[in-house]
Amino acid sequence: MISALDEIGIAPLLECIEAALDVGRIRAVIDITHKEGRKRAWLYDQRVVVGETESETGSRIEVNWTSSQSIRYSRL
Repeated sequence: MISALDEIGIAPLLECIEAALDVGRIRAVIDITHKEGRKRAWLYDQRVVVGETESETGSRIEVNWTSSQSIRYSRL
């Protein structure tokens, strides 16, 4: 049972939707230097970034992507 007014059942529904959308996706962590801004922009364009931590030399980016996106990224 789901009720938008009372927010009953919304959390389990969202979990099911997220799980269905994640089928075939792989989580990975990528280190990118400041000089690789084009690669960083591509990741955000693809909407695969889950989180990002910046360092002195660049960024550590956690992604959730498909294998075909991984292959396309490796060719950049």
